Amino acid sequence: MSDSTDSWNRINRTLILSLIITLLMYSLAFFFAISSENTIESTAFASNFLSDLYGTDGFNLGLTVIMIATLSIGFFFSVITWATIKERNHGIPGWKEIFIPLLINLVVAGLLVNSNIGTGGISDEHVQEGGTNFTSAMKYTVFLVTLVINALFIFYIANTAPERED
Repeated sequence: MSDSTDSWNRINRTLILSLIITLLMYSLAFFFAISSENTIESTAFASNFLSDLYGTDGFNLGLTVIMIATLSIGFFFSVITWATIKERNHGIPGWKEIFIPLLINLVVAGLLVNSNIGTGGISDEHVQEGGTNFTSAMKYTVFLVTLVINALFIFYIANTAPERED
């Protein structure tokens, strides 16, 4: 009886931690997508490196890398969340628990890189046309690299599953 209870406690901890990390990563990605240099500088906790992410014209490598990293980590933990929910319902996680988070992650990536800056009326020279922080090249880079990293993660999952003995 205690082994079963301990197993459920581990599943509950896994579910809660992975859900918190997933939401944190997507929240950070949203924060970086809608922030501008002015809003970063006005926050008390922001350091100089955050301000530098938005301070240059053209392709901002730092912002692009941070968006890719937060979206990829969010995808990783959302897969864990979906698989844990499936296990809690006495099922075995399958491909659906991978492809639903993948679809959600790619939709979120597409929406975030096209989101307008929430402060309205910002006319900084680094803000691109349409009020977004991302140039066209940055949008495609974030989307495609996130897709490739997620595909590599799926490939890793598929090839590390234990082989069945029939």
